[in-house]
Amino acid sequence: MKTGFFEYFCSATAGFVFSIRQQDIPENIQGDPHEREVLYLMNGVRRMAIQQSLKLPESFAAECDRDDWIQLAMITMFECCEQYDRKRPFDNFVRFMVSRKLADKQRALLRKNPPADREILTLYYEMKKIQGNDAAIARLAEETGKNVEELRRIVESGVGARVFTSERLSTDDDDFASTEAVSKDKTPEQEIRDRELQRILFECMEKLSKQARALFQQHEFEEKSFKKLFAIAEYSKSFASFKRWYKREIYDPVQQCVLGKVF
Repeated sequence: MKTGFFEYFCSATAGFVFSIRQQDIPENIQGDPHEREVLYLMNGVRRMAIQQSLKLPESFAAECDRDDWIQLAMITMFECCEQYDRKRPFDNFVRFMVSRKLADKQRALLRKNPPADREILTLYYEMKKIQGNDAAIARLAEETGKNVEELRRIVESGVGARVFTSERLSTDDDDFASTEAVSKDKTPEQEIRDRELQRILFECMEKLSKQARALFQQHEFEEKSFKKLFAIAEYSKSFASFKRWYKREIYDPVQQCVLGKVF
């Protein structure tokens, strides 16, 4: 991949400090030590752009496709040559500047084209993997311009629909608390059904004790693991016993209540 841009970039960064160790660079990246550092950095920046493009719902591809993201990242990397102050390794500076530029681009796209609820849920689940529930909602508020309470309503509505779909209600598997992504292709009838399920679910949750309701919400809505729940609940018996207790005393009663109102 030694193009004119590559040759120029190597020349422009000659003498810059890199944090990349030669032993960490894959053997298939050939050249002298500096060329290998530059190629490794360019490949990493390209991956950052691709990963950012994949975080957005597919409906945004027409506005800014993968090549647009890559081009933005490469231009930003090129501009870093002039902005570099040599106070830190150059590759760290580039990654910081590129990540900030990509985030700014995403924020601008989301504000220009406010995403629908289903698209917000897609973004929420992607961010939540890395940042956790509250941080993901806060970042969505910043990037979409929507207020936090509105976003919480969207997320809770989507999670409520996901917790008790008809498919999950009919299962008796041990993995009774597994979660699935909300479908991106719901029909209007499915949307109405899921909103009704969510309303019924909340009614059934109200029948639980305060502690049981909190545990149910933290596991099914916030997706906290059983290990975290086990610590929060201060359950006196074994972890395995706690999981059985949760199913018997919390999950099953809610499930049966929902089933009784739906069917």
